Amino acid sequence: MGGPDTDSREPLCPPMQCNQDEESLTLLIQVPRIQPQSLQWNLNPLWYKLCFSTQDSVYSFFLQFAPENKLSTKEPEISVSSNNAVIVLDKSPESHGRWREWYYGLNKDSLEEKLFINEENVNEFLEEVLCCTFIQKMPLSPPLIEVLQVTDEKIQIHAEVRL
Repeated sequence: MGGPDTDSREPLCPPMQCNQDEESLTLLIQVPRIQPQSLQWNLNPLWYKLCFSTQDSVYSFFLQFAPENKLSTKEPEISVSSNNAVIVLDKSPESHGRWREWYYGLNKDSLEEKLFINEENVNEFLEEVLCCTFIQKMPLSPPLIEVLQVTDEKIQIHAEVRL
């Protein structure tokens, strides 16, 4: 009963970013000092699960996609540094292209929907949130909203109220 028992600690869901290109997904797990030997993963065309630990904590997450978006079962590329871990998952050839959303949580019963940053999702979000707000206050005409630039790091939007 002298040392800490790693298995008895409740796992935490790590902070993570998920970016995509046409053929793959890149997961950036923002946890420092991950112990590379602790990485345990399961991969299936519809989901990816990863468990790992640091000296102080145990982490776990479950990543799932829409049924039409399938992962390749090829072994992921995993790179661990002192500040984070990067995992590259390949998309299945029939699912190449841009995906709309991903689902993320501690386990499959606690998933939250996350949207990829792309022009279609940004436009949809702006129409739902901004237009409804402006229309309620100024029923004459909706604002002109134009997406100027969309990257994984930033979104540049031009909005103009028309009277």
